[in-house]
Amino acid sequence: MIGNPSAGSEDRLAWEIRAVAERLRQLSPARLRTPLPSYPSREQAGRVLAQRLADAAAGVVARDSDQPPEWRGVPEIEVFAVGEQVAVTGNDLVRELAALPTTGDAATGDATTGDSEAGEAAGRVPVDIMIWTPSGRRPLSEVIDDLLTTLRELRLGL
Repeated sequence: MIGNPSAGSEDRLAWEIRAVAERLRQLSPARLRTPLPSYPSREQAGRVLAQRLADAAAGVVARDSDQPPEWRGVPEIEVFAVGEQVAVTGNDLVRELAALPTTGDAATGDATTGDSEAGEAAGRVPVDIMIWTPSGRRPLSEVIDDLLTTLRELRLGL
């Protein structure tokens, strides 16, 4: 396994993404096509995760917009590339989170908090900001918490 999951809290989300991507990369195409609880296959679980990571990154980018971003589907390419798709879309999200201001913004009322798992996972970024999701605006902390839960479940199930 890659790294240490109890390493610096700011690395938690990135660690989970790398661990799942690496595990998916190690699976044979036949194994990727086998079922996983809640998904028709491990491949499909990876594709769903890659899409959720891409959507979260787009939502962070468009956080200040009055309109949601143009949601783009992650392309379905070869089965063995699903690990790469998770790695790329996850890296995009981690970069967008790293670009957020790390201190409170008096104009918007955003505050940096280290109390939630999401704040720890995202490197103490302002977790109370609202971002776009395909179902509307949600707090960044909730989106990250949901992603961490999914990532943990997949890492343990793969």
